[in-house]
Amino acid sequence: MSDAAVKASYEFLEPLGLSSRGGTTERVQSVLREAIIGFELAPGADIDKLAICERLGVSRFPVSEALARLQSEGLVEILPQRGTRVSRIRLSDVRQSMFIRSALEAQAVRVLATGYATDRTVIPGRAIRGQGERGRGEGNPGGKDGALRPLDPLPPACGLAGDDRDPLLQNLERNLRYQHAAAEAGDRRDFHRLDLEFHLILLDALGYARVKAAVEAARANLDRVRRLLSSPRHHALTVADHEKIVAALAAGNADAAGRAMEEHLDFVITELVAFAAENPALFEDL
Repeated sequence: MSDAAVKASYEFLEPLGLSSRGGTTERVQSVLREAIIGFELAPGADIDKLAICERLGVSRFPVSEALARLQSEGLVEILPQRGTRVSRIRLSDVRQSMFIRSALEAQAVRVLATGYATDRTVIPGRAIRGQGERGRGEGNPGGKDGALRPLDPLPPACGLAGDDRDPLLQNLERNLRYQHAAAEAGDRRDFHRLDLEFHLILLDALGYARVKAAVEAARANLDRVRRLLSSPRHHALTVADHEKIVAALAAGNADAAGRAMEEHLDFVITELVAFAAENPALFEDL
């Protein structure tokens, strides 16, 4: 490939320019990570560091540092004397990550549901008191202009009567409304973020920092998988699964909550195996 063709292949990257938001390495890492997760840099593709430097308008050091960090996330491979390439997806890694998530998140919702079944107080930690604590306030977290989207009514199973609803359930219900809106709008990026947020709300409510860190570490190499499976059908099934989890929490049914979470995460593996069979070039270990 000619130098001109190589440079053209990175035109999707926006030059970083001047910014006070974070260091250069962090910004380069974020840009490249999003390009990999969004498949603008495809699994198995070679990475030209010089072309990236020129396109982003940065020196070689932050690009090299960013790629080293992405290697630790399993997103790139740095091959001595051969260069750097985007990692192919390893089903074995995905299975292990989902195993960890299923074990921890299913137990998390069981504990949360047990707390609701007894005295409506989350046992291990404290329920979060609103999205404002996480920097979003009460408005639509996905609105580009800060405006609220019209919210669809929630299914009856997901609501609690009266004005004394638990803060955790309020946050989950609010998130579900936004999921419905993103799914109906076909906004894949926003739906992906809201899906992640749903699970983070539960982990924040649990209050165990090391459990949350373990889940987030396991989830790091799953982001590409979630983008691969993104579709209107998958969004609808994901929302339905989330509604079952919230309904079980609202009812204080620990067994149902844990089972709903396990089925939700198992579904991802089932879908991925089917996808991998049709797209083997994206995977390392078929």
